[in-house]
Amino acid sequence: MASNFLYSTRDQKFILKEWLDMSKVFEAGRFQGGYSVDDIDSILENAMKIAKEAVAPTNEDGDTIHAVYKNGKVTTPESFKKPYWTVQENGLGSSNADHSDPSSLPLTLMGATNEFLAAANAASGPYVMATTGSAGLIRDFGSEKVKNIFLPKMFSGH
Repeated sequence: MASNFLYSTRDQKFILKEWLDMSKVFEAGRFQGGYSVDDIDSILENAMKIAKEAVAPTNEDGDTIHAVYKNGKVTTPESFKKPYWTVQENGLGSSNADHSDPSSLPLTLMGATNEFLAAANAASGPYVMATTGSAGLIRDFGSEKVKNIFLPKMFSGH
């Protein structure tokens, strides 16, 4: 599959490292003692690599194959499966909605990584981002029963 994904981490690095005071974010609450401003480059570079090498090659399928609802089941393009799990396994997916996970990223940093993933294939981004948003909604407002039913699988990407 051809891909013409051309993107750079330059703007996000400038915004996160020079314009915003991310050190205050990394020193606050659940992020304290975890990440630092020095980690931003490697996080963005990893997200860019995933976007370019795993997600972008599926862009054409996102434009031509689409998700299909048939007989009570939704199927997605086959090519979306491996990039989905690559995103999840590298901590750029729905696990970030799990505030008990010490590796979860601040939303400011997730916004930058999500931008890369959406630019690489706008059709595949919602599979991760919608799950992340839904998990956050359940985490903050769901009953304990609903949390116990849905959150473990949502946080893991299942």
